[in-house]
Amino acid sequence: MKNNINESYSSEVWLISGLFNSLPGILTLEGGKLIFTALGTGTYWKSGLKKIEKKSGAENFSSLLKQNKPAELFCVELSKIEKVNFPFIYFSAGAHITINNERYRLSFIEPNNTQMPVFNKSRYNAVLKRNVEIIQDIGHARKVGKKWRSLLTA
Repeated sequence: MKNNINESYSSEVWLISGLFNSLPGILTLEGGKLIFTALGTGTYWKSGLKKIEKKSGAENFSSLLKQNKPAELFCVELSKIEKVNFPFIYFSAGAHITINNERYRLSFIEPNNTQMPVFNKSRYNAVLKRNVEIIQDIGHARKVGKKWRSLLTA
């Protein structure tokens, strides 16, 4: 794992699970930490959100999302990330990240079953305090994935 304490980067991302569940958010590298902040419930039902909450240990995760507030899924020091890989099948537009023996599947391209929520940006200043790479198409998603690969792997 690279030690990118001085690097900063943010992009749209979707947490994916199975064939039908995806959760929109922002993935940020800042101050040597990797942060996933969910911005909506995506295609998850209440029980699925509770399962993610339990898996990550993120308190009030599902209740914040149900109130249409951003919710931090994880904030982890790069040195604490156990494994990062970019499976060939994702064509650089997705990654698997393992934290505390839990694997998170991320997509840098918007899944067909979900979208980034429309929201009032003034309500999310803490999340959007920096420039966020907005994914525009599959070619752009692949470039974003390659950028993340350069930041997160040796």
